[in-house]
Amino acid sequence: MSGAPAKGEKVMKKAAVMAMVAVLALVACALTGCGDSPEQEKRALATDLKSLQASLTELADPDTYRSYETFDRAWTEIQDQYEKVVADAEKLEKTDIADLKKAYARLKNALANVSSAQGLQQKANTILTASREFLTALQRLINSVNPPE
Repeated sequence: MSGAPAKGEKVMKKAAVMAMVAVLALVACALTGCGDSPEQEKRALATDLKSLQASLTELADPDTYRSYETFDRAWTEIQDQYEKVVADAEKLEKTDIADLKKAYARLKNALANVSSAQGLQQKANTILTASREFLTALQRLINSVNPPE
């Protein structure tokens, strides 16, 4: 008898490998939220919207502008949360985020080239106005996701 595996052993090994790949795919799907129901996705979006709203409220507070580091930390958090909101919203078919994206772009533009406390103070009014516009667009999206009862 030669050292080559029998045909039956090859089939068994192939089946075992395929079963393991299927199990790994299921685990990966579970870990990444694959197959979330629209209701679960809507709840995730609502939660992320509230977090973004809280951070944006801090950015709209003039006290945040006392130090560039405080402001930069708040802005970095908002950027991360915004990306998460956009990703969540894009999973839902009937969620219109065009206004939110436009308001975010205006805010981001208002923050262009700000790299110091002095630059922050010079642009504070423009940034505050853009922050409030973004907050208004965010509130409209929150209302559309969670209509008042």
